[in-house]
Amino acid sequence: MKYAYAVADLCVSRAGSNTIFELLYLKIPTLLIPLPKAESRGDQIENAEYFFSCGLAHMLMQKDIDFEFLTAVDNLYANSKVIIGNMDKRSTLLANDKIISILTSV
Repeated sequence: MKYAYAVADLCVSRAGSNTIFELLYLKIPTLLIPLPKAESRGDQIENAEYFFSCGLAHMLMQKDIDFEFLTAVDNLYANSKVIIGNMDKRSTLLANDKIISILTSV
C-alpha cells in the first residue's frame, strides 16, 4: 500500500479505523464509503460520520454509490485543499477529542 499511497492525490476507501488514520497521517483527502450496518457492527459508519463532521473526509453511503459516486469524487477533488488544511489543524487533536469523548461518556 505504501506505493499506492505515495502516488495518490485522493482516495476512495471503506472506513476502518486503521485505514482512515493512515490516510489522515498521510494527509490524503478521502471519500469514505462505510460498510452498511447490516454487513458490519456499524463502527465504519460511526468512523466515517466522525471524520466527515470534523471536515477530514467526505462520506458516501454504499446505497448511494450508483447515483452520487462521480459527483462525490468531483466534490472531494474540489475541496481537497480544504480537507488537507483541516487535517493539518486537527490531526494532533483528533485522538485527544476521541479519548475525552469516550472517558466522559462512561
